[in-house]
Amino acid sequence: MTIRILTAVVAIPLMLGSLYLGGWVFNLLMMALSVAGLLEFYNLGTVKGSSPNKVVGVGGGIAVTLLASLFVDPTQPWSVRWLMLMVPALMATSVMTLMIEMWRNKPQALYNVSTTLMGIVYVGLGFASLIYLRQFQLDGTLSIDTTGDLGFRFVAIMFVSVWMCDSMAYFVGMAIGRHKIFPRVSPKKSWEGSIAGMIASIATFGFGAMWFMPSLELHHGLICGLIVGVGGQLGDFAESWLKRDAEVKDSSQLIPGHGGVLDRFDSVLFVAPMLVIYAALLTLVPSLR
Repeated sequence: MTIRILTAVVAIPLMLGSLYLGGWVFNLLMMALSVAGLLEFYNLGTVKGSSPNKVVGVGGGIAVTLLASLFVDPTQPWSVRWLMLMVPALMATSVMTLMIEMWRNKPQALYNVSTTLMGIVYVGLGFASLIYLRQFQLDGTLSIDTTGDLGFRFVAIMFVSVWMCDSMAYFVGMAIGRHKIFPRVSPKKSWEGSIAGMIASIATFGFGAMWFMPSLELHHGLICGLIVGVGGQLGDFAESWLKRDAEVKDSSQLIPGHGGVLDRFDSVLFVAPMLVIYAALLTLVPSLR
């Protein structure tokens, strides 16, 4: 517990400080976390007998976060240029991975290629989505607005909502949880805790948006809270399932007392892309605004 607390004392200010500063400070931290998370993911694959191409995978993770840093235009509300770039970029990566795999001469080529590409999509795009969300907000207000950095507020509210969802699900589940959701994947999680976490995330995002982002209409804040409640818990289940399948307790020991990057950001890696999809829908379908 002492190690966990000391790590949190260092890590939380580092994360919040980079989030507040934004720009390349935040983007480079996301890039570093993406690389660390990808290596953890590929190590899990290695435990299961896969031989992922770590060079291609890590390079792909760096590329998608770099594209998010360069092509999310902070002068246009909810620029979708980065999203359009992702399609040809992932297609090119898929072709390149297949071509290189032929020369690697490793067994289980299909398994290797699938693991390599899945790491880029799961981890790389997850952290790239955080870069995207840091630039803009769902109401289309620019984060460079001199009245306040709304991009910082939006992502900060998202992180707090994820934490509240996890905390309430844990404490309520421990106190009154009787009906298990998915015991094969995570035997301790209950429907009672899950519902409590969902309510907490919706309330937190709704109140957070109302107080700190008044230009964001309340129904958008509540929908974002719902996305956090659903996506965060699905992300937690998914990472638990991967670790259980690989028969490991933590994805790594990179963060003392807290496990690895995937252990700490499993919920966010699902939530951030889902929020980006919601934002893109608002941009492309004006009637939804």
